[in-house]
Amino acid sequence: HGFPPQSVTTYLFQAKETRLASWFTQGERLTFVGHTHELSLVHWDGTKVERRELFQGRITLDELPCIVNAGSVGQPRDGNNNAKYLLWDTEQGVVEVRFVPYDIESTVAKIRERGFPDYYATRLR
Repeated sequence: HGFPPQSVTTYLFQAKETRLASWFTQGERLTFVGHTHELSLVHWDGTKVERRELFQGRITLDELPCIVNAGSVGQPRDGNNNAKYLLWDTEQGVVEVRFVPYDIESTVAKIRERGFPDYYATRLR
């Protein structure tokens, strides 16, 4: 959750390029983060940081250091209300992004039954 290594209150999209560059120079080649509701990939070519969105499908990660933001299964922020998750193939160096439909109305009902703010229910639709 949040930006590595210890911040659960700073999301990856909020991290400035200087902070990202500092993370990459620590030697981590591959980092996964999540619970941020936005699929994305950030990589470092040794001089600059590049950010890009991830979409459904497979992406081969090259040898450049990168942070893969797995997003979140629920509460999407991209306008697509499918549940989203990643599969990491360690042998081939491939991340597969999957989108799957789920019973949104049942989830909305459970959110309301548990007394969470209605905002969490309505944003699912």
